[in-house]
Amino acid sequence: MLKPDDIKFGNVYSSESGEERLVTSVTSYVDKQPVVIWRTTSTTLKPTQKAHGSCTMSSFLKWAVSFVPATKADWEAFAAATRHRQHRNADKRAVARYRKAMATSS
Repeated sequence: MLKPDDIKFGNVYSSESGEERLVTSVTSYVDKQPVVIWRTTSTTLKPTQKAHGSCTMSSFLKWAVSFVPATKADWEAFAAATRHRQHRNADKRAVARYRKAMATSS
């Protein structure tokens, strides 16, 4: 079982299902529970899955079962996945603009 001190920037955490998340930030506020900000490496997420997000420390501790320090290859994989999602989203916006232009021109 992981403890709050185990959740740190730059570690890759895994769930029981094998999903991996890289912690990019852990924020602490006075009188509030810390918040964990994370990203995934998956480029093929289901519509119900999130590529990045945040949650409370207690919620993240329930999800994570193990961790390892992120390697250079991990950081590159997370960066590549982010670039892939950005390009995919830009393509979707371009198609939507094209369809809208075609609909208004006819």
